Amino acid sequence: MSLGTILLNLITGRLVVALNWRAGYLAFLFGIISVVTAIAFIPRGEKETEPDKADVGEKTRLRKIFSGGLNHAMIIGFVFICMFMAYNYNISFLIQEKNFGNAAVTSYISSIFMGAKFVSALLMPFLKKLLGKWIFAISSVVAALAFFIIGSAGNIWVVILGVVLLGLSQDLFTLVLTVKILDDADKSVITATLATYMVAVSLASYAAPYLVTAPVKLMGGGAATTFYYAAVVVILLAVGELIYVVLHKERKSEPAQEV
Repeated sequence: MSLGTILLNLITGRLVVALNWRAGYLAFLFGIISVVTAIAFIPRGEKETEPDKADVGEKTRLRKIFSGGLNHAMIIGFVFICMFMAYNYNISFLIQEKNFGNAAVTSYISSIFMGAKFVSALLMPFLKKLLGKWIFAISSVVAALAFFIIGSAGNIWVVILGVVLLGLSQDLFTLVLTVKILDDADKSVITATLATYMVAVSLASYAAPYLVTAPVKLMGGGAATTFYYAAVVVILLAVGELIYVVLHKERKSEPAQEV
């Protein structure tokens, strides 16, 4: 997916420069290829067997869905993706605001970002093992640093550095979080658990203009201020995650009380 996005970003940028901004939407026609390929080659799965009705009451099912740390995952996933939208919505404005280039430059930057995500996905198993339970906090710190670097950039090369760091941290955070949800979820409701998490993350995309853009506008800031704002929020997320890890460890280590 990342490689395809890299290619489409480059095509879109060239279409905008060669024709006009409306021409960039022609890149979505490549979706037809995906649909045809999916219909032709993806095998149809077998019908899922119905769960034991005696075992699946609605309240029991909900308890299973929200067990395994889903609430924690939804909160940190929502906040992280909401702040990440600051990049999506504002990188082109930042490049224009600082006179770093045109639409083609923005498309190259987006391709570099997706390339960093691709590398992060390849390194994910190694980094997950290396960083362990601290992975979300460390990813958040790197993302906050990336936001600050992008916002304070004095030239396009500094922007690229920030974008690479953001791509590495964003994909690592979201991939590991998804894997953790799948590992911790009750297997009888694993699809519903993942779907609930995806709803929370998707809502972050819609909430971002109100939770990111609106406060920055009230402060009278521009695109650069938006990145500073995101950096502060993600640093707070990292601090909260560190506290969560420490407290969660203490609770686990508490001996069971004798009855």
